[in-house]
Amino acid sequence: LAATPGICLMAPSKRRKTSAESQPTSGNASSGVRTRRSTSARGDLPDAPDADLDAEPEVLMCPITRAMFRDPVIVVVSGHTYERSDILSHFKCNGAKDPLTRRALNSTKVMTIWAMRNVVQAWLDKHPGVTPDGWDSRELLEPSKDDGTYDDEGVLQTWRAMCPELQERWPEAARPEQWRGVTIENGRVVELVLESWGLTAAVPAEIGRLSALRVLILADNELTSLPAE
Repeated sequence: LAATPGICLMAPSKRRKTSAESQPTSGNASSGVRTRRSTSARGDLPDAPDADLDAEPEVLMCPITRAMFRDPVIVVVSGHTYERSDILSHFKCNGAKDPLTRRALNSTKVMTIWAMRNVVQAWLDKHPGVTPDGWDSRELLEPSKDDGTYDDEGVLQTWRAMCPELQERWPEAARPEQWRGVTIENGRVVELVLESWGLTAAVPAEIGRLSALRVLILADNELTSLPAE
């Protein structure tokens, strides 16, 4: 498969193939072919010796890594399903864009998709001798609490509440993306240009949560402390 543009580079998981066992020559020459699980677990299949019935179904695979879902989530805005760690890594590398459509999203919020977890578990139950490619065990992961959202606006609101000068310049009735000196892209604060604003007191430690921040200009103010580099 060709790599999908805009997706973080990840080594795709290889599908496991059937294996051939040495068997005495008699009758059908391909009678020694076995799928990954022992044929005794489901009976011999002389009519389809090359069929890999243990291969993970495409519908249960993450579109990013081609590995079976272990903690599947749905991207609320697009409705597409991905493995949680894979889609969150994609958002971190490429911003709020859907990997399948490459369209910009106005939110990176994801939610656990319980129906998909149930389908994966049902497949595991039907294939007790198989560990999916890329898994270190046969257990589904506990759903993570990371829902892909960032509270960048909350950080700015916290700073505003601490700084009288910001309260004068950032109207409470306006949204943060409308505030002077603030640049927000895809819900993330990327620039804060607050030069010569007469800001006092300290910059709150919460500013360090603005992981998408690229530009921070605080020159010519009267701040008592600055965030660490």
